[in-house]
Amino acid sequence: MHKKWNVNFGWGIYNQFIARNSVVDEIGNQYDIWQVTDNERIPVLESEHRVLGASYLRNLFELNIEGYSKPSNGISRYFVGLEGEEEVVLFQGDSRVIGLDVLLKKKWHAHEFWLAYTLAEVQERFEIDEQEFFYGLAPQSQRHEFKSVAVFNFNHLRLSLTHVYGTGFPNTTIEER
Repeated sequence: MHKKWNVNFGWGIYNQFIARNSVVDEIGNQYDIWQVTDNERIPVLESEHRVLGASYLRNLFELNIEGYSKPSNGISRYFVGLEGEEEVVLFQGDSRVIGLDVLLKKKWHAHEFWLAYTLAEVQERFEIDEQEFFYGLAPQSQRHEFKSVAVFNFNHLRLSLTHVYGTGFPNTTIEER
C-alpha cells in the first residue's frame, strides 16, 4: 500500500493424516491419543485457513494485526462407557476458529522486544445418533493470550526471556450433565 504499510492475506487447505484425538471416560475425564487416519475408520482432519492482516514498519518498529478463521471437519472424539455401556463409541464433528493476533516489535541496537496478544474462540460440534448438536466451546479454546519476549544479542551469545499469560481453558469435566 505504502512504504511503511503492508497488507497480507493467506488461504490454504490443510489435511492432517496423523491426528491427536480425544478419549472421554464415563465421568468426563479426557485424554488424547495419536492415531494414523485412513478416512475409513478414522477420518482425516481437514481444515481451511484464511488470514487477512496489515503491518506498519517504521524506524525498527513494527506493528502487525491479523484476523483469521479456520473451519475444520473430521474431528474424532471417543467416549468410553457412555450411558453405562462398555463399548467405545466414536463421534465425528467439526469446528470453527475465529481470532485476532496483534504483534508489536521493536529493535534496539542488536536487541529485540516483542509484545503479542491473541483474541480467539474455538467452537466444535459433534453428530450423535444422526442428530447435529449446536456449536459449543472446544476444550482447547482459550479466549485471551498475552506474550512478551526480550531477545538480547551479545555477539556470540543470545539470551531470550519469554512470558506467556493465558486466561486458561474451559473445564468441561465439572460441567453439569
